Amino acid sequence: MVTERFPDVNDPKIGWLSDAIRAHYNKSETLAEVVAVMAGLCLVLCIAALYSLASHYAATRAREIALRRVLGAGKREISQLFLRKMLLPVAIGGLLALGPIWWLMAQWITKFKDQAPLPYGAYALALVLVLALAAAMLLGHVRRVLKLRPASVLYHE
Repeated sequence: MVTERFPDVNDPKIGWLSDAIRAHYNKSETLAEVVAVMAGLCLVLCIAALYSLASHYAATRAREIALRRVLGAGKREISQLFLRKMLLPVAIGGLLALGPIWWLMAQWITKFKDQAPLPYGAYALALVLVLALAAAMLLGHVRRVLKLRPASVLYHE
């Protein structure tokens, strides 16, 4: 059936063209796999960094949390305060990173003939996901510190 529609499909004179196209797409596919692996490693490292930052932040602020509880602050108010204190630098860092990331992606995509640029919403969605992940991690650590008795925290400090 293919030979009926394309009679010179087996012509050795045009074999170099199909080989060149195949080599080009194999190279692009290999590059995409490498970028995907690097992006996965970066994602794992970023999640580990956010987790350790949230853990360190909650551990170093345990005494402040205990004092606020002794002075009558509720668990909800303490959680909201610490979420605001930590998420603000994460949000500022994310906003500062959006410009260079967009520019680097635009430079990388221009190398391909069939360009498919990411919509701007994808960058905003990534920032929202990072903020949600950081909030969940910090909330877990702050809740762990809130479960401790304030007297024991203040005694050991």
